[in-house]
Amino acid sequence: MSKKNSAYSSISRRDFLKLSAASAPALFLSNLWPTASWAAEGGILKIRDYGDWQSLDPAKYLWMTDENICRVIYNHLVRYKTGRKWELENEAAKSIRQADPTHIEFELHPGIMFTNGYGEMTAEDVKYSFERIIDPALDSPNKGDWDLLEKVEVTGKYTGTIVLKAPFQPVWWTTLPHASGNIISMKATEKAGGTFSTQPPCFSGPYMLKDWSPKQRTVLARNPDWKGPKSPFEEIHIFPVDDEKIAEMGFEAGDYDFTKISIPSIERYMANPPAGTKVEKYPSTYFVWLGLNMQNPKLTDIRVRKAIHMAVDIPSVLKAGYFGQAEPATGAVPKGLLGHREKLLIPPEADFNGAKKLLAEAGKSEGLSLTLDVINKSEHTAMAQVIQANLAQAGIKVQINVHD
Repeated sequence: MSKKNSAYSSISRRDFLKLSAASAPALFLSNLWPTASWAAEGGILKIRDYGDWQSLDPAKYLWMTDENICRVIYNHLVRYKTGRKWELENEAAKSIRQADPTHIEFELHPGIMFTNGYGEMTAEDVKYSFERIIDPALDSPNKGDWDLLEKVEVTGKYTGTIVLKAPFQPVWWTTLPHASGNIISMKATEKAGGTFSTQPPCFSGPYMLKDWSPKQRTVLARNPDWKGPKSPFEEIHIFPVDDEKIAEMGFEAGDYDFTKISIPSIERYMANPPAGTKVEKYPSTYFVWLGLNMQNPKLTDIRVRKAIHMAVDIPSVLKAGYFGQAEPATGAVPKGLLGHREKLLIPPEADFNGAKKLLAEAGKSEGLSLTLDVINKSEHTAMAQVIQANLAQAGIKVQINVHD
């Protein structure tokens, strides 16, 4: 796989908005059917994100809000192109190619600078950034992203080879362009003690962290050491607002220029968007699922787990949570990606009699009680209540625990 230089091509203000909606900062992707609205004016872009970030160390990031900021304060070798298609383009890499099934050769752009006097990005920084994630001493929660990484060989100041233990095509799509593919300064990180969280020692992207008031606002400002095209906004202000309905009111009041909207509001905004607003709807590769704790003694029998699966009426769950705007998933691999199933393994509709039969075979026909933990969001609690009612018809008592 060969990539040509695209890291320093011109990015217009309008292109940046498109980029934000679909790819690079990716601050506005929802969990099921992403929709976004924007109307930015002036030198500050005001963004609503669904939560606050916790760590800007690529080896220690915890969720998408962390990764969203990492995208614009660091560099990857490759990134996703603007738009709806899953296509890659070079970022820090001047060139990169799959030399053979287990070797990826790259050459960096010269002149990519780290802030705070930490100098130019080199292949040693790439080696350090990737290999530290699989270092057992660091115990990175994201080590699975580089599970098949053997090492990174440095062949020159700007050149190197990523060596894999076995062929792993997803490295291009789930590792290199995401948080675990961010390149950080070896010197700066080691000086900081080998890891960091809320105070990155330096930056290399078009923006840098200027200010952070936890649970209130994050301010990103232009990076004066950035040698690429001028960033389209003086500053980006990010506001953590969990509730989509509150975010919609804030957007309409002019508090935000860009936000994800709630599923029930899709039709209204598509039919009659606020003045000066563009609304776009994107299918997502994310999915929402009902997880079963296989370490729970009540769920060790596969017949019990199959009974639960059989007793959940997926169309009713989706109607309660997503108002008919979402389709049943066919598996963990979303439609459109290589390896997805065309159909569900069992029908999405509930089969209560079949579930009762399996429970009886497992000796659990009476007295089975479980807990269901969900986050405190209206769609999740609505779906949980439907699942609770479904399982009750199969003879399973469910207690719902709601978490902030």
